[in-house]
Amino acid sequence: MTYRNILVPVADRPEARPLLDTAFRLAGELNANVNGLHLIPEPGAGSPVRANAAAAKKLFQDFAKRYDAKHVSSPQLIDRLSASWSEAGGTPEYVLPKVGPLADLIVVTRPRGSKSVIARQFMVESILSSGRPVIVLPPKRAIRTPRRVAVAWNRSVEASRALQAALPLLKQADQVTLIEGVNDVKGGPRASAVASALKWHGVKADVFLARKADAVEFQIVDQLGAMDADLLVMGGYSRPRIREIIFGGVTRYFVAQTRLPLFLLH
Repeated sequence: MTYRNILVPVADRPEARPLLDTAFRLAGELNANVNGLHLIPEPGAGSPVRANAAAAKKLFQDFAKRYDAKHVSSPQLIDRLSASWSEAGGTPEYVLPKVGPLADLIVVTRPRGSKSVIARQFMVESILSSGRPVIVLPPKRAIRTPRRVAVAWNRSVEASRALQAALPLLKQADQVTLIEGVNDVKGGPRASAVASALKWHGVKADVFLARKADAVEFQIVDQLGAMDADLLVMGGYSRPRIREIIFGGVTRYFVAQTRLPLFLLH
């Protein structure tokens, strides 16, 4: 698997800049396309909305020019960084199930607070409705291609899918660490077996076993700090989502609390 088309939401807002910076950096190293998507709340909306769309498009074009991306208006296979622009009318709940599955990777930002309604909707729908891997950035933070990647491994199908989807990034990383707890593990392979299987892809992975009785998310945080990780890969919402919302859960904890970029696949 490789990433050929990276989707990123674009609005004329400060949080869009680190999103675009990250998307173009990743796409540049992978010779991929960055598809900037601007949502128009109501199809056929008036001049203020169109002015916002024009400002968003100019911001996207400025980043494309900065990174020397070739403009493309339709899908095509080219061996260099490219950029495409799209607009869609409607809310994230309406648009993301239609356009999200067409991307190979989606880059979004974690909402800054309860007032960031659209950003929260875009993040949630990207994770739950696209079926594609999603990088969730902390507010105001861009990343380069991650070099120290941690994988939260609980032997679940969701963790396995996330690991497979993250392979293009794992192959470029200098350090990969699988973190496995002793609580709430599923029936899949142990982390040591996964580390061995990753050698088929040229990925050398270390294993950290979180054996303490503490909640696994706190042990993951400790290990992330010890390895100075710059990305955490994990399966998104392996429990039913309503249970995550009511009772918490590892995914919800990291989406809400961590300042570390996350790679999620539901």
